[in-house]
Amino acid sequence: MNNQQNQDQIEYDKQMKAQYFTKIQNRNIFIINNQQLKSIKFMNDFDITQLKISQCHYLKTDLHNNQIKQLIINECNLNNVVGFQLDNLQIIDLSKNKLLSVESLLQIPLLTIVNISWNQVADISSLRYLNHLRHLNISGNVAFNMVQLKEISQITTLILNDANISDVSSLSSQTNLRELDLSLNDDLDYKSLQNFSFLTKLILQYNNIENLQFMKYLISLNELDISHNKNDNVSPQFLDPLKNNDVLSSLYINNCKILDISVLATLPNLKCLEISQNENLDASPLNQLTKLNKIKIQWLKLTNISMLRSLIDLQEVHISGFAELDLEPLFNMNQLKYFFFPYNKGINTTQLINFKALLRLDLSSCDLRDISVLRYFSFLEELNLAFNRIIYINPLKSLKKLHYLNLKFNCISDFSALSEHLNIQMYSLSQQQKPIFQEINYSNQLKLIDTALILIMETNKKRKKIISSTANLRIQIADFIQLNFDNYEQLTTTVAKLFQRQDFPDQ
Repeated sequence: MNNQQNQDQIEYDKQMKAQYFTKIQNRNIFIINNQQLKSIKFMNDFDITQLKISQCHYLKTDLHNNQIKQLIINECNLNNVVGFQLDNLQIIDLSKNKLLSVESLLQIPLLTIVNISWNQVADISSLRYLNHLRHLNISGNVAFNMVQLKEISQITTLILNDANISDVSSLSSQTNLRELDLSLNDDLDYKSLQNFSFLTKLILQYNNIENLQFMKYLISLNELDISHNKNDNVSPQFLDPLKNNDVLSSLYINNCKILDISVLATLPNLKCLEISQNENLDASPLNQLTKLNKIKIQWLKLTNISMLRSLIDLQEVHISGFAELDLEPLFNMNQLKYFFFPYNKGINTTQLINFKALLRLDLSSCDLRDISVLRYFSFLEELNLAFNRIIYINPLKSLKKLHYLNLKFNCISDFSALSEHLNIQMYSLSQQQKPIFQEINYSNQLKLIDTALILIMETNKKRKKIISSTANLRIQIADFIQLNFDNYEQLTTTVAKLFQRQDFPDQ
């Protein structure tokens, strides 16, 4: 290659880098998302440690780079990774491709984490030669034989979501296994778990669980997640098999139709509890769980949170779905560092002053306008204020420790208050709205949206159904109104014409 060709290649590499890549501030991470990109060979000399590629449907596996330690390639139609030379790669995610074989991964000897979920892999036996492999995700590959996993004895974490599994007894010889995820396997026979006394973490989300009798076999289990149980006939005694369990420290039972949690008071080491979306739950026994340091109680039918008053060791709290909630029961929680409080209307912002030692705070979708109290949160590192009615952000000037800030979908036009925030690595400031719509109260917003919905249906009156989900359509309309209209008259004269051009599918 002559000098001119070298110069041309250098210039080409620069153009490709500028066109396809986003470099995240202060980190050697590059992200590619371009359907036309065919080759990433020009990255061979880039000094990066992490690379993420998605939706590059014609991608060639011609990357030779010894700096990269983490590689993510999703939705790129890959059927193999022959051609990769990544001697120091430790983490690879090839999910949602068209892999038929994983033998080519053997040319990357230092791999510790492998994700080949949602491919078409039938034979995984060659993975036993990856001596450093510890974490394996083969979800969604229904063709492989479970017996092959017996040979991959070095793994400690195994994820088998939606793999059409009914019996896992063949894994009982995997005594190095500590974490097992069997979510989305409706036909799983839980008796096949009886020889898994070595497990410390078990995830069974979106399964059909009739009872928890299998817990008597799992004597080392300290973390259990059975969220989104599909069984509609959960008895009030559903949690009784957990009684006096002195090993379990984390329990996730979101959306499980749980009625009674009184048995949890007998768990001496329970530290983390998630019980969201159990609409008919009696939450009063929570006041006995005084050793908890994390709790999530979102979308419960509660009018107050007085039952949390005695939980003074809480460090992380998630609360959603309340209106005008009194936060006083949380005032004495001196250990509280992480407060996630989205989707709560009518917040008394003056009460927030009692949490000024927080490190992370989420007040998204809370209908906020005034954030002046936040000027006192000098320790705050992460703040989410998305989907509110905020116009002025001057109080954020004093938050010098912020490194993550989300302000999208507000009414902000002046961002100068952030000009000196040099530590912020992740901003989200997009989709600022016109204040006129935000000034309308919530009930009138719904009336406005429903008016638009009627107009759309009239415009499309020849169609039997214009979209499967009215709720989703309302969201589309609300977003459109906020971005385009200053008053009701403009809406009524324009919205029908706009949505008449939309290609809503017939159902």
